[in-house]
Amino acid sequence: MIIRLAFFLLVLISCTYNEIEPICNPDPIFYSDKIQPILDVHCSYCHYEGSGRAPLSNYNQVISAQNEYDLLDRVINLEMPPYGAQTSLNQSDIIIIRNWIDCE
Repeated sequence: MIIRLAFFLLVLISCTYNEIEPICNPDPIFYSDKIQPILDVHCSYCHYEGSGRAPLSNYNQVISAQNEYDLLDRVINLEMPPYGAQTSLNQSDIIIIRNWIDCE
């Protein structure tokens, strides 16, 4: 029994695999009601089609920005909107965005 357990643990330890990170797909209705208004006020002046920055004008663009650029991390770390921007996110806006994007 102990030999089988040791063999099993050895096999597990020696295995390597690529862990695939899940892609977030938060609720689009909550997005329309709560998230888009926040982005319209705080982000749309820089993040629009043709701006050269990741556009944040619709649900698919925001999901893409989250998955490609880790939008949530940038918001939580106060990187976005950047210092000196026209408006900044307040703590309640950050919590709303965090709760929406958090897929756990």
